[in-house]
Amino acid sequence: LSSQTAWQVASILDAEAFSQDAARFFDYALTMHQRVYPATPIPGSFWLSLARNRAALGRLDEAIQYAERAASVDAKVAAESGFLLWYLHARRG
Repeated sequence: LSSQTAWQVASILDAEAFSQDAARFFDYALTMHQRVYPATPIPGSFWLSLARNRAALGRLDEAIQYAERAASVDAKVAAESGFLLWYLHARRG
């Protein structure tokens, strides 16, 4: 299973509220991308999707880490990541 396919499956599962199952595919996609394409940066949209998934699972510290990474690697998702970070910090308290 390619990292791109795993990411797509994870996104579909996450959109349908199967967050726990999606997390496994996100983790697999992340691991495979890092092994197969070590020199290619992971897109900010992937980090943002991963952050949303972790937030849905209540893993707020991970979600914050991934949202920060999304904002730092991709200006296109920086604003959306910022809104998510605000929400996560407010939710965490």
